[in-house]
Amino acid sequence: MGLYYLLLATANPGDNILVPEPSYPFYHKNAPSIGVQIRPYQLLPQQNWEIDFEQLEKLIDQKTRFLWIVNPSNPCGSIFSEQHMSEIFSFCKKKSIFIISDEVYWNESFSDQKFISFGHFQQDDVPVVVIGGFEKTFLVPGWSFSWIIFFDKNYKLKNIKFGVDSIYQIFLNPCSFLIHSVPEILDTLTADYTKNQMVHFEENYNFLFKQLKEIQGLQPIKSQGTFYLVVLIQLEFFPDFKNDQEFLQGLLNQENICILNLSSFNGKYQGFRMLTCATIDGHYNQFIVRIKRFCIQHYNKV
Repeated sequence: MGLYYLLLATANPGDNILVPEPSYPFYHKNAPSIGVQIRPYQLLPQQNWEIDFEQLEKLIDQKTRFLWIVNPSNPCGSIFSEQHMSEIFSFCKKKSIFIISDEVYWNESFSDQKFISFGHFQQDDVPVVVIGGFEKTFLVPGWSFSWIIFFDKNYKLKNIKFGVDSIYQIFLNPCSFLIHSVPEILDTLTADYTKNQMVHFEENYNFLFKQLKEIQGLQPIKSQGTFYLVVLIQLEFFPDFKNDQEFLQGLLNQENICILNLSSFNGKYQGFRMLTCATIDGHYNQFIVRIKRFCIQHYNKV
């Protein structure tokens, strides 16, 4: 709900907001419903899903309200480097826009990857609003228990913060028994709870990445965290299918495997996202056997 509160408090009909693609389509439905236009900017898979600034530059006008960032990324599993974060702050300062950074996966980085919050890395007096939540911090999806943190030392967003304070009282979320359970949860658990689970997630991720990389026509993209894995489908080698949806429908029909297509996260890339790398050991063996068999059957080298 935090993302929706910020949208209501920030944008008016006729305004526009910058949203990443691929990304989960929260604003794609909510923004048009109140007359706000979304302007998708592209992430580059071969550059660790970094922002294409040349394309982003063309999207901004006087009606642009904010840049929405999802870091770590859903669905890509990428984490921005310090250098790229500096580039983002420089860009936003030049364009006089602020950043909304969705960091709900903040403590789900792999062992060799350092995550830095946009709030802690704030530069060039660019205001940052950070979104977090219990759902991924403690692996409790559906709780709808989140928080909003303003990093705005010059009070540029004071009116927006006032608007959020007013709006959130309209919606009665989360439910009361969750609210009353929070003190005990925080006394019992720490952020290390999920961080400790990442060892298992990373093992599964490494297994899946290695196995899928060996299948002709599939191109897994390296992740730095979360429990997701994005795999691009090289459709030029699969002439039986026009797009990723047809490819995955065929996989479901033939091999009884259901995977989410990457194009459902918007953007121009064709592929699929592993729903989770959190399953028990050995669970993925049969998956690899079936998807490899399917790809071999339909692969046609040009």
